[in-house]
Amino acid sequence: MCSSDLSEEKVKQSTADLFRKAHFDALTHLPNRAYFKEITQQILQRGIETETTFNLLFLDLDGFKAVNDNFGHHIGDDLLKHATARLVSLVRENDVVARIGGDEFVVLLTDSDDNKDTVKQICSRIINEISRVYFLDEQEVSVSASIGIGLFPQDGKTTSDLMKNADTALYLAKNKGKKQYRFFDEVKVNSSKVDLAKELEKAILNNEITSRVQPLIDLFDNKVIGASLVPHWQTAVQGINDWESWKPLLVNTSSEKMIAEWLFDTACFYCNQWQKIDSQFIVSVPMLKNWLLEENIENTLKNKVNKTGVLPQQIQLSISLAELTSDLVKPLQNLDKTGFKICVTDFGSQEMDINLLAELAIQEFSFDPKWLQAQMQTEQGQKWIKALIQMAKSLDASMLAKGIQSESYCQQLKDWGCEIGQGSYWSADMSSEDFLPLLS
Repeated sequence: MCSSDLSEEKVKQSTADLFRKAHFDALTHLPNRAYFKEITQQILQRGIETETTFNLLFLDLDGFKAVNDNFGHHIGDDLLKHATARLVSLVRENDVVARIGGDEFVVLLTDSDDNKDTVKQICSRIINEISRVYFLDEQEVSVSASIGIGLFPQDGKTTSDLMKNADTALYLAKNKGKKQYRFFDEVKVNSSKVDLAKELEKAILNNEITSRVQPLIDLFDNKVIGASLVPHWQTAVQGINDWESWKPLLVNTSSEKMIAEWLFDTACFYCNQWQKIDSQFIVSVPMLKNWLLEENIENTLKNKVNKTGVLPQQIQLSISLAELTSDLVKPLQNLDKTGFKICVTDFGSQEMDINLLAELAIQEFSFDPKWLQAQMQTEQGQKWIKALIQMAKSLDASMLAKGIQSESYCQQLKDWGCEIGQGSYWSADMSSEDFLPLLS
């Protein structure tokens, strides 16, 4: 081979190397964001010309940050490689998979014949496969996946719009809990939430959010042993007054941290007042996940209780089972070591991750009140209630039943070993002033 042939070969090789570096992710060897946009633009243009459709999936890994924090970035990189292999194995030959940054992936389902049911099946397979345990460097590692879905051309006629709207659908999926997928048309159906979020922001600025309390009752002593803090939006339209209805509107907003801190400070203030009557009194406060993920949150909360003269043991941090993902394990472990009590709510209505729960010291579980009421009506449901109560006992945790409405309802739960109750049988939520006489 002459020198000119060698030079030409080097140029070709150099050009190929430059193309690969510019267009492909170095870790996973998938197309990168820029190259994916080029590919999408080509498919989009073909769709315009032929009047055909295609779907774009926006996917990220739930709990990936915790893997990096707990096991190191080398394990995180290995996880991304294995997750990539699983993802690629699930799509078809003409589909496109790309990594667009961090733990974010996109998939183009290019078959114009795909209907919504087909896309749902593909998403379910992806979530199930990505969520299987990984064995990396003799470590057992778990993550799950959430997916947002955009359909061309209904959900975007440009590459940017389609990716943006699929990403919006992803946020909706993540707000519903882990291992979820959502279509962008579900976001459009709920577009009124944008207006509600603006109204909520105004309400916060105008001090229209107040705190109410609901007694926690020891079912065996019939004694008030604590209270749950219940945020109340005074001026909300009918149907979203209760906390669970407007809590999702706070996620990823500037008001989220402000409300989270205000709730915790209020719990400390009430506890300081009420401990003068009963030193064992506990105040349960609903926590917002993103605040719990802030760096050194255990020191932040410890400083707050110290300033108000209460002990961490008197404050119970309440987190929904739907929000309990692996990235919360370390913060909750640190808060437990600091002395705070941990309560996991909504048992029964959400999928349980036993491996994740096993990593936490939980002092109390709480049934989802709607689930509990439904299961009380069937023999099989009652078996599940009793089994979950016994599970809590075996973990040295108590079980709270919310939504108790009658003496018979209360007695049956008590007979099965449920220790703490709450509901209209005793009292609806009330102002702190009305609550005070119950302690006497």
